Amino acid sequence: MRVFYWEKEMKMLKIVLFLLAFVVSGMAFARTPEAVINLVDQPLVAASGKSLTVEQVKQIISKAAQDKKWIVTPMQNGKLNASLSWNGNKHTIMVDITCEADRYSVTYRDSVNMNYMVKDSQPVIHPYYNRHVGALRDAIRVEMLRM
Repeated sequence: MRVFYWEKEMKMLKIVLFLLAFVVSGMAFARTPEAVINLVDQPLVAASGKSLTVEQVKQIISKAAQDKKWIVTPMQNGKLNASLSWNGNKHTIMVDITCEADRYSVTYRDSVNMNYMVKDSQPVIHPYYNRHVGALRDAIRVEMLRM
C-alpha cells in the first residue's frame, strides 16, 4: 500500500515539473523580436492651424516624451536624444528625434537588453521597443491637439 502512494506522488511531481517546464519555455518564446519601427517624417499639424517654429516643435516633443517618462537631451546638431529605462534600468531604449516646423522623425539609436540584432538584413528588436515608440508618437499627437 505504501509503495503505491509513493508512485502516485512521483507521477504527480513529474506532471507538475513538465507543466512548469512548458510554461517557462513558452514565456521565453512569447516575445519574439519584431522589425524596428522608425517614425520618419511624421506630419505635425497644430489643432489651431497655426504654423509652428522648430523650437516650438522641440518643446512639444520634449513635453510629450517627458510625460511618458523619457529623458530628453538636446544635441548640438539640433536633434533631440531621448531614452527610456524600466525594470530598475535593466532595459533601456534610445532614439534620435529630428524636428522640423511641420514634421518630425524618431529613429532607433541604441538599446540595452532589448535583443536588438540584424536578421536577414532587417533590424529587429523586442516588441516593447515598438510599443514605447508608438506611445511616444501618440503622446506627441495629444500635445499637438493642445496647440
